[in-house]
Amino acid sequence: MMYACLDRAQIEGLKFAETLANTTALRRINATLLDYSRTPCRRSRFTVEDDFYICLVRHYTQTIYHPCSTAKMGPDTDPMAVVDRHLRVRGIGGLRVVDASIFPLITTGNTNVPTIAVAEKAADIVKAAYLDDLRRHANDLRQCATVQFDYSAPASTIKQQQHT
Repeated sequence: MMYACLDRAQIEGLKFAETLANTTALRRINATLLDYSRTPCRRSRFTVEDDFYICLVRHYTQTIYHPCSTAKMGPDTDPMAVVDRHLRVRGIGGLRVVDASIFPLITTGNTNVPTIAVAEKAADIVKAAYLDDLRRHANDLRQCATVQFDYSAPASTIKQQQHT
């Protein structure tokens, strides 16, 4: 076979789709498959049936712009984990990954909401790290000069907006 590592499930899925399209029920409603006769994947080019399906997979399979799980987040003990729990890339200083690539497993639904959750968590992580640095810097300033530096709002002034 031309591509031994190609997932057999894709080829079998295409064969099943053809079988399904040729059922009486779908022929009754004029269901048809795409015509590939004018493409690089026209059936007549191939002597081995699976090579036709491999061509279809190679030319027409796409991500639909939802790739994920390519930079897995996980514990230090996981050799496949690229990102730690603070979204920092292991071995590279000053770099965090904040997108669907950190999902340890592919989600069963759309990636939009879990990606927003990752972004919200990242905002909290970055703010916390920045405030810690700011507090340390402020303490250094206080020790060196008589500068009044207030960097945190009192809890009583922080109010959650109510949506009506």
